[in-house]
Formats: sequence, C-alpha cells, structure tokens
Amino acid sequence: MRIKQPGNDEMLKMVDNSIDGLDQLRAQALYHLQILQDGRNSSLMREQSRLKKKYGSNHPRVQKLSNRIQYNQGAAQEIKIEVAKVKIIVPNIDPQTWMVHGRVMEAEGGNPIPGVTVSLYTAKGTWVKALGYSCTDEQGYYSIRYTKDVIKDKTENGQQKDDAAKVEPLADAKEREAAARKCFYLGVTNKDQQVIHTESEPVCVKLGQIDYRLIILSKSQCTPPADDKKKQPTPTPVDPRKDLRRWAVKGAVTYNDKTPAVGLTVSLHDKEKKYSEALGNVRTDKKGEFKLEYKEENIKGLFEEKPDLFVMVVDEQGARLYRSPKSIKSGGENVEGLHITIKKNA
Repeated sequence: MRIKQPGNDEMLKMVDNSIDGLDQLRAQALYHLQILQDGRNSSLMREQSRLKKKYGSNHPRVQKLSNRIQYNQGAAQEIKIEVAKVKIIVPNIDPQTWMVHGRVMEAEGGNPIPGVTVSLYTAKGTWVKALGYSCTDEQGYYSIRYTKDVIKDKTENGQQKDDAAKVEPLADAKEREAAARKCFYLGVTNKDQQVIHTESEPVCVKLGQIDYRLIILSKSQCTPPADDKKKQPTPTPVDPRKDLRRWAVKGAVTYNDKTPAVGLTVSLHDKEKKYSEALGNVRTDKKGEFKLEYKEENIKGLFEEKPDLFVMVVDEQGARLYRSPKSIKSGGENVEGLHITIKKNA
C-alpha cells in the first residue's frame, strides 16, 4: 500500500505547530521555575530576618544570605522577563512585510507598562508618521508593522482594525514606501505627547524581517504622538546620538587558570548602600564578560553625587568570591577592561 507523502505546505504547518507546542512547554517550565524561585527567596529572607535578630546585620552568615538573596532576585527578574517573552505569539509575515515588536517594562521591578505610545523617530527627533504608532497592552506589548503596496481597512479615525500599528490616514503609499528604506529610533511618548524615552540603537525597516526590542523605562500613559498640523503639543525632540549621560563598567572574570568564570553575579555597591539595590547586577556570559550600564534618567544620584563604588562577585549560592580592594568613581568616564581573577576552587 502506497503511503501518501505530505506536501511542502503541510510539512511547514506541521513544523510550525511543533514549534508552538515547544514554546508552550517552555512557558510552563519557566512558570514553575518562577514559583520555585519565589518560594526559595521567601525562605531565605525569613532566615535572614531570624539571623539578623540573633547576630546583627554585619554577621558573616547574614551577609552571605544577603548576597544569595540578591543573586536570586536578579535570576527571578530574568525568569519573569523570559516567561512574558515566550507567551508572545509572533505572527507569520510575508516577504513584503516588516515588523518591530516587543515589550515596555519598568526599570525597577520589571513589571509591564500598559498604555504608553511606541513609535519611530528620525535621528533629529521627528515622528515618522508614515509608519504609525502602537499603544502597549496590559502586558506592555507593542507592535509596529509595515506592508509594501497593501492598503489596510481602516476605521473612521484612520486606525487599523487589526492588531498592527495604528497608521495615520494622511500617510499615503509613497510616504510609507520612502520610510521603508531607512533606519529609525524607537521612542515612547506619555499622555502629554512628550517623548520620555528614545532607544539608542536604531531599527532598520527590512522587508521580510521581524525585530524584537525590549524597552525599559518608567510608567506613563498612552496617547497618539503629536501632530504639528493639528497644533497639538510638540514632542520634545531627543537626539539618540547626543550624550545622554550614561555610565558603564565593563570587564571580565576569569579563574586563576585563565579559564572564563561563567554564570557568576557581578554587582556594584556604595559604602553606605544607598544605591546598592538600584545598581542591580548582571551575570557573566560564556566568555566570563560582563557589562553594567546606567542612565541618568533611571538613577540620577549616581551622576550628581558620584559615590565611590566597589565591585563584588558572588556565586550561585550567594557566597562572595571577590570584592574590589579599591573603589571606582561613578558617573564619570566609563570603566572598561576591568579584569577580575578568582580562585578556581573558590
């Protein structure tokens, strides 16, 4: 008996269904891991509180627990982001369509920010009306889509009926086609139509491509970007090329046998621990490298007070492996090429 072989379209559909099924399994696994991590951190915090009352805040056991809790909080934050990311259903696009999508989240806490407006801007801070805008949903999700030579059905006010980006009715096909050959910057506007954030890395409109961008900022509310022709408030231009007062510490952690120290947590702390929590932490990559980067809009005191900071490295159990013997001055010149060596058996 001859068995009928599936066609190419049917095979592709089977593969797509398999991938979707794997995403669902991954989402479930991450969700259970998130619950486990939260429970573990709660237990550690209770034990820390008990030991504080017994020995005081400066006892080595209390300090070790503090480091471990900090590491777990950083890991929990990453898991939370991954759980939300894997739940996003990415639509199939044809070769004549380009799309940029992602989420807008709080700098502190990592919670989604609903109701802010995401749109594309030129390097001079001018809104690219031809490519429209998108308002984030309850999960902070946004999507802006461009399709060549396709006219979407629109509602009376010119907004698209589907879930693609809202496109202004005055943006004709020629304007959209011209915009589709350039690179722009993602910007976020608040309820007063002021640009409150602009990404420093550009996105380039390329047909057949999907870009994912995570945007981190503070809470706001959503309204369409301002239209000068309607004499509405003009967004404050933000030039992404301009120095926006950023500061970074970049380096690598290796063992004494010169192999990269992978998966360790690197953080910065000030002596008074005034900014320690806000400074956050990162994990070393497969090369043992790390980068801690800060913006004035997220941690203003770092640039105004310029506190002395110390670098700390801890392992997965929260045990301290390294603390810099000398402090570094924050908010000034970037610190690059910082090399940290720790013992292999530490």
